[in-house]
Amino acid sequence: MTYRMMFTLPFIGAALGASLTGCGEPPNADDVKASTIANCERQWSRMGGPAGKGVDMCRCIVNEAENRGLAMTDIFTGSEAELKEVAKSCALANGVQPST
Repeated sequence: MTYRMMFTLPFIGAALGASLTGCGEPPNADDVKASTIANCERQWSRMGGPAGKGVDMCRCIVNEAENRGLAMTDIFTGSEAELKEVAKSCALANGVQPST
C-alpha cells in the first residue's frame, strides 16, 4: 500500500460524514461508525489495497481516530497530520508496509 492510498483513507470518512448531513433523522454514533468502516472497506477495494487487509485497516483507523478524540472529518480542521499518523500506524500494525 502506498502513502497515497493511506492518506486517501481519512478522506473517505469525511466524504461519508458530508453525505449523511441532512438525511432525515440524525444517525447515532454506532451507525456513523459502521457506515464509515463500510465505506472505507469499499474504497480500500477500489484502491487495490491488499486483499483481506481492508476490514482490519479500516476498523483500526476509525477506532484509533476515535480514541484520539478525532473524527474523520477533522481532516479539514487542521488534524490532517495526526490522521495520517493514525493511518501509518494502522498500516504497520496490520502488516501493510507503507512506501516512503
